[in-house]
Amino acid sequence: MKKIIITSATMTLAALLIAPKFIGNTLQSQLDEVVIALDKHPIYGAEVISYQRGWFHSKGEIALSIKVNDVLAAQQGVPLAQADNPTVIASFSVNHGPVYAGDAIGLGRAHFVIDIPGNEFREHLQWDADTPFYHNEGAIGLFGGLSYDDVVPSFAAELEEQDLAVSFSGYQGTARSEGDAIHYEGITTMLSMQLEAATITLSDLDINMTTYGDVMAAINGEIFESDAQVAIDTLTLEGEESVALNDMLLSSSSTLSEDGKLASVNLDYAIASLVADDFTANDLSIGIAANNLDTDFIKAYQKFNNETLSTSVLALPEKVETLVENHLLPFLTASPEFNITSLSGTFPEGTLDAHLNSKVVNVDALPAALDDASFWLKHMAADSRIKADKAVAQWMVTSYVTSQLMATPQAQGLTPEELNAVVAQQVPMVLQTFVQQGILVENDESYEAELVLKDGNASVNGTTVPIPL
Repeated sequence: MKKIIITSATMTLAALLIAPKFIGNTLQSQLDEVVIALDKHPIYGAEVISYQRGWFHSKGEIALSIKVNDVLAAQQGVPLAQADNPTVIASFSVNHGPVYAGDAIGLGRAHFVIDIPGNEFREHLQWDADTPFYHNEGAIGLFGGLSYDDVVPSFAAELEEQDLAVSFSGYQGTARSEGDAIHYEGITTMLSMQLEAATITLSDLDINMTTYGDVMAAINGEIFESDAQVAIDTLTLEGEESVALNDMLLSSSSTLSEDGKLASVNLDYAIASLVADDFTANDLSIGIAANNLDTDFIKAYQKFNNETLSTSVLALPEKVETLVENHLLPFLTASPEFNITSLSGTFPEGTLDAHLNSKVVNVDALPAALDDASFWLKHMAADSRIKADKAVAQWMVTSYVTSQLMATPQAQGLTPEELNAVVAQQVPMVLQTFVQQGILVENDESYEAELVLKDGNASVNGTTVPIPL
């Protein structure tokens, strides 16, 4: 028994001593793969400047750049004067597992620290001298799970030439993986930008995001499912006029069909209150949804966008033609939907609520000319509805009539009081005309309208109307 125990202990010790070497090799290979993928991107560049791999520990530096000059040169078709692309240096330090030590002690494949010192920023930004501009520390678990915390320190800037002063409270984020998902949360309490004519202040930003895809998928522009929420407590603009947006929330999600051939994307914006010098609104929201999106088209479109960044203007028409010929028909055949799921708000005058649904249907061939209006009319199905309290409708028509009158020579000689009197006289007549023409339906307390487009025919509030082509 004693011999067995000694043998097992010896084998375990040998494994613990040998494993770090293999883990170090694997980590270097994975890093090289990421760097190569980044450097192939039309916007971003990456290059390993140094890599010192030891048995239990590795460290090195990577140059990260934005290919601004390369893109401009390609688009203009001529080389630019010699200039370096904006570049920062990231240093990294990795302790190899399965039992790592050094900056931290624990079990896992590796513990890592990534720093961007940001010394090139210190000409314009001021922050603690002993702190890197960006710090990321985390670990890769024995079974591949990822966790890390990242930090951007508080900083300030005084840019006299641009009449700009910036104050930032700092940022803290944390990420944890769970199965195929990576959950990320980040917070900052304040960002203030003081311009010559105004001051913009953001307070209490919260990011909460879950993605279902790895780093390489993101770099390569692959499509994966995700959910994200960005919350802002207040956003204010103070100058000659003041505006405050309170309790803002941006939510987004993307999903894939079981076979991965179709994608859906949803975006929802909400603002609890908007307060300006002469305007207030509450419970503002807009929801946008795109469904049945052919993922092959999305990938081709992303590739097209990337390629156009490094393509001269003269070559763009050919690339557009290639995209249309190869991918537009499958995109339309999938019956994509583009919907405004909600558009609503509450104003001192009352409430507004609307939606729009639209879908491409029954397409099996492209028209000879893509600007053929009859083709799109035949293959488009849509329905929309808007309902507004009467005072809101009057306010909207008042804004419309005022803008129309202000564009006429006759209005230039009117005083504000005279202009308001003319507008007040015309607004009821405009609304009544819309009702008589069937464009609006008048209820006791509101106006509403419904538009339906189907099989090449249109109806407004249930009445068929001709479509001029």
